[in-house]
Amino acid sequence: MRQYLPNSAEAIARLLAMFVITDGNVDPREIDLLERLHVYDMLGIGRKQFTRYWSTIATISRMKPNMMAPSACWTRNGWKSC
Repeated sequence: MRQYLPNSAEAIARLLAMFVITDGNVDPREIDLLERLHVYDMLGIGRKQFTRYWSTIATISRMKPNMMAPSACWTRNGWKSC
C-alpha cells in the first residue's frame, strides 16, 4: 500500500476518487459536482489529475477483482454473503 503524508492533498484526492468509483461506475455528474464545489481548487489539483487518480484505482481494482468487492451485503432480510 502506498504511503501518503497525513492530510496531504494527494491522500485526500485519492480517498475522494475511491468514493467516486465505489459503485463501479464514474458518473460525469459526480466529477462535475466536485468541480462546482471547487474541490479541485481546494486540493490544488486539476480535474485531469483527479481523473488520473480514479482511473488508476479502477485499473488496480480490475487487476485484483476482489480488492473492492464487499464480503457482505445488506438485504431486506438482513446481512448475507455477497
